[in-house]
Amino acid sequence: MIIGKRPIPDGARRTGDKRFEPGAELPRAGYANRVPELSIPVIDVDYCRHDSVRANDPRQGSVERSDEMTDISADHSASYPPSAEFAAQANADQSWYERAATDREAFWAEQAGRLHWHEPWNQVLDWSDAPVAKWFLGGKLNVAYNCVDRHVLDGHGDQTAIHFVGEPGDTRAMTYRDLLAEVSRAANYLTELGLVAGDRVAIYMPMIPEAVVAILACA
Repeated sequence: MIIGKRPIPDGARRTGDKRFEPGAELPRAGYANRVPELSIPVIDVDYCRHDSVRANDPRQGSVERSDEMTDISADHSASYPPSAEFAAQANADQSWYERAATDREAFWAEQAGRLHWHEPWNQVLDWSDAPVAKWFLGGKLNVAYNCVDRHVLDGHGDQTAIHFVGEPGDTRAMTYRDLLAEVSRAANYLTELGLVAGDRVAIYMPMIPEAVVAILACA
């Protein structure tokens, strides 16, 4: 696996908060070699493993084999059932699984009925070309409308839609009404840029509320 897509230009480069000159040895990420023509480190994926795997690796020197991961896994249960108090607050219980197993089409038709459809479907499931499944044939809906608009129209505009906590500890709260305004503003701007239905939009953003706004604006 090669990290980077193009040659690094001449001059010093920055890695983290330390400065390195071209050709200098970089901090290792696993076992790193240099590719002179690209001036970038190459990661040996097989080397980036637990010490127990690298115990006999000559590049690592003498390393005592560790079975810590195996021991820890053996001490843990394969499942972690919730407490009775937590389960009592759940939106779904075991009966949902039983209903879905008994009549899956009726079950999923009921769940789909909780959404807003601009055009209703005429067939819940088409399994004639298995394993390709086609759900809710003939139906049309808008994801953004179901995520935002309908909640405002139903009187939930002042309820919190997103509660964001940043890494430094900062917090932000957006109501459904706030979210609707931001999504509409972003969608209008994308329209001004000339985007139309069917265009592809690449979104590269951190996990912040604006990422949700951008995604919903495209939807």
